[in-house]
Amino acid sequence: MKRAFALGTLIAITSISMRIPMGSIGPIISDISSSLFLNGTLSGFITTLPLLFFALIAPLSGFLSATVGPKVLTPLGLGISMLGMAIRPLGGYGILLFGTALIGIGTGFLNVSIPAFIRSNFPLHVGIFSAVFTFSLTAASALIAATIEILEMALGWRGSLFILSIASLIAFILSIALLPLTVNTRIANKRDLSPLFTKHNFSIAFFMAIQSLIFYSIIAWFPTMMDDIHSLPFNSGLLLSIMQAISLLPALVVPLVAKRADRRILSSSLALIFILGILLSSFSGSIPLLLIGTAITGISTGGAFAMGVSFCALSGKSAADTARVTSLGYTIGYAVSAIGPTGFGYIYDLSSSWTPVIILLSLMAVILALLGLYAGREE
Repeated sequence: MKRAFALGTLIAITSISMRIPMGSIGPIISDISSSLFLNGTLSGFITTLPLLFFALIAPLSGFLSATVGPKVLTPLGLGISMLGMAIRPLGGYGILLFGTALIGIGTGFLNVSIPAFIRSNFPLHVGIFSAVFTFSLTAASALIAATIEILEMALGWRGSLFILSIASLIAFILSIALLPLTVNTRIANKRDLSPLFTKHNFSIAFFMAIQSLIFYSIIAWFPTMMDDIHSLPFNSGLLLSIMQAISLLPALVVPLVAKRADRRILSSSLALIFILGILLSSFSGSIPLLLIGTAITGISTGGAFAMGVSFCALSGKSAADTARVTSLGYTIGYAVSAIGPTGFGYIYDLSSSWTPVIILLSLMAVILALLGLYAGREE
């Protein structure tokens, strides 16, 4: 019991330290840009760079997790991420990009190692600890969105970014201290591994890709969309905060039920309710229905992310298989998701309307539902 609590705490703190660097830049990017005299392209590259590294580093992460094991890869990822968080506010634009690249590498390792870590240490309780993982990630997103501007007002953008590196430092120290309690995946050989490039694994990978594309596009554009469509009497950022808070519920519940429920029905339902949420939010014409649509959208995006993690965590016959499928999912997923925010922004610039974007997002949700029907099949 003590071991489970200790390692569960490590998973939670690691999850928080993974999401804080990603969520801390967006709300204060205008102040960073003003301080460093950056144009829109250079500013946007700060937020895009980690996604690119997530995709690039995922194949290496899968190989390392299947060979040296998540027991080694988890502290390594935390150490690299901690170094990047400490470095990025210490200089100009080049140092900021270098620190951000290190964060991308470290978090890229963790994206793959944590599901494998869960599978190797808690093979009979994958759902419970996957729930800890996804809930902590989602909670960290909501928390940092609500507090980073307050920190920035008190400490400036450099001080606020530096102080946030404490989370990675705590997780790194904890991972080293708890090494004796962890189980490592033994070095895998080809006879121990299930085939990787199967239709089922690719369906999981593309499920991860489409849900990531929808999620990052919503994070980037939802407040602006709602403000333009409705001329809101309040700050549209509040809607994003509500959405992230609501998404905590499916982030906790979905991994708990994914092992026992029909994963095809669960995943496709979570995908399809996104269409209801985005249509209610966009075309309802009333604030109560807008809020209901926002809540439904949060349930869909939070649940689809948790479903993708569950697909990876439950795949294959070993932790090494889990790492390989997860690395495939993140390689494809982040390569695709990096296109979303820019692509939808370009579509809006061409049409001067959010309607084409909403239609495309709805079509993406239909594709996600179809992928869920295949990815949810028993292997």
